[in-house]
Amino acid sequence: MRRPSTLLAAAFALLGCSAASAASPSAVVVTPQVRTELVVHAPDGVVPGRTIALGLLIDHQPGWHTYWKNPGDAGLPTTFAWTLPAGVSAGEIAWPTPQRVPLGPLMNYGYDGRLLLPVPISIPPGFAAEALEIALRAEWLVCKDICIPEGGEFALRVPARAASASHAAEFDAAKAAIPVTLPDAAASAEVAAGALKLRVTGLPPSWKGRELAFFPEVGGVIHNAALPRARWDGEAWLAELPLDPQRSAGPSTIPAVLTAPGAIAGVQIEVAVGIQKLEPTFKLNGWDPDLLTQFGLGASPAGPLVGGRQQFEHGDDAVVFDRAQFQVGFGDDVRERHLHQRGSARGRGVGGHSLPQRGSLRRGHIRPHAEEHV
Repeated sequence: MRRPSTLLAAAFALLGCSAASAASPSAVVVTPQVRTELVVHAPDGVVPGRTIALGLLIDHQPGWHTYWKNPGDAGLPTTFAWTLPAGVSAGEIAWPTPQRVPLGPLMNYGYDGRLLLPVPISIPPGFAAEALEIALRAEWLVCKDICIPEGGEFALRVPARAASASHAAEFDAAKAAIPVTLPDAAASAEVAAGALKLRVTGLPPSWKGRELAFFPEVGGVIHNAALPRARWDGEAWLAELPLDPQRSAGPSTIPAVLTAPGAIAGVQIEVAVGIQKLEPTFKLNGWDPDLLTQFGLGASPAGPLVGGRQQFEHGDDAVVFDRAQFQVGFGDDVRERHLHQRGSARGRGVGGHSLPQRGSLRRGHIRPHAEEHV
């Protein structure tokens, strides 16, 4: 099943952008849903070897919103494609702290009201032009009851020897909303029973005892709309975040942002995801339990279940199961898998036998060590 954000991306590509993109480039693009403007903050002018800031200022009409870098269940992040003079380079968008945007059964992450997406622009040491000529192609998805893919061509000429600071307040507000990295903040998690069990320490003391919101920068991992079970244990914030049953990513580290009610800026964290050792019960479809016993499969396997493959050893021989059909239960979390017997890994096969490819289910249980990943 395709994820909603994938479908939106395909629709974006097919539909192209709204009529706003047909206009000749200027600093301002207006649609019925948003007013957008390419703005600059260069209070000292364009100084060789220094950095200035550019940004897309978006004023949403009431009820409309655009999206964060991870849009959540459905949506697309705003994207920039710059055309700059030789030697001038643009950094990444410094995304302000997002907010949760519920839409029916979905949970998205984004912004409404007035938003500035700032980008640092590096000026090379040898820059000697009288002005910095900038062109930007921006695309965004704006949603209310419906979603509309929009975009615009922007152009801006920044004088090199004059101050450009008319939007200082907007750049200051955007900077204040960028998630902060705290020196004592630490986050770890393990996967168990279909959830990401998270522990975070080193958060602001004023946040203690308050309800926090978790924004993963990686999509397709957690069930965004599910309510987490969270509590405070002394100075540590503990949460169980249900995993997305259709998750498409399994990172070992998850960058994320935590926010508290009323906080202008969230806290940037890097969640190190560990692996919990489990003792699941495997129910194999197609093998007689007496036959399994002959192969020594009641004993622990040679190694953990990795990528749907399990190797069992018996004396000097081994059998590798690869893509067989079985059920594996981790507590209350039971998942269907599919597997077929791949054959002997070495020697002449376990006990000189080969396993049947298919058969009827009989009561055979093996208890190997296993690992549960994101």
